[in-house]
Amino acid sequence: LEPRGDSFAPLSQMAQNIFSQKPSGAGVATETKPPTRPVIEIQNGTWQLGLSARIKKDLEDGGINVWHITAATSRAVPETIIYDLSRGAYRETVVKIQEKLRATATTAPPPSPLAPETKADILIIVGANLATSD
Repeated sequence: LEPRGDSFAPLSQMAQNIFSQKPSGAGVATETKPPTRPVIEIQNGTWQLGLSARIKKDLEDGGINVWHITAATSRAVPETIIYDLSRGAYRETVVKIQEKLRATATTAPPPSPLAPETKADILIIVGANLATSD
């Protein structure tokens, strides 16, 4: 392996400043940006089989990519709730989902018994109000 430009100076400088507050050197990222698409998870909070899959298809038909579907820990959820776990980073997507599902959105975390830990940016827990609608 050979260094770019036949010089080890940038690599040496990075190694010397590895724990400094202001990193210097080529290839060092200084700002973290969220991914362009949010990670969206749908959990079925009802006993209606296939409801999460139907909601996923509806959202994907509208241009919203869904990462994962599963059953919620509770099957007695009366109303669909959208949990924005991204701290507002994907506000436009949350609003679009809200309009599509006619559901409430919140930035509060879901109650712990309702939703175990998730890696989603947006968590949708589907309630009985969507189980009976077409």
